[in-house]
Amino acid sequence: MKVLITGTASGIGKGCAEFFLKENHEVYGFDKNISSIQHPKYTHFCLDIRDKSSYPEIGQKIEENRAIDEELVNKIMDAVKEYKG
Repeated sequence: MKVLITGTASGIGKGCAEFFLKENHEVYGFDKNISSIQHPKYTHFCLDIRDKSSYPEIGQKIEENRAIDEELVNKIMDAVKEYKG
């Protein structure tokens, strides 16, 4: 399973990421700070999700890595837009 988690640089977000990695899932973390998680199944996106200008960077990195399918990316972007109002 592919898991996307915000706030993976520390606290609950980091704990959740580590949990899913131990369960052998692929984890994609988002945080405005650099993450200390080092794992072959972890990909970190260093950005502030409140900053809309960073969204194209997410899409570009995902496309380059072929990490997540397009439909899932669209669902994520829709959820972020809905959250931000």
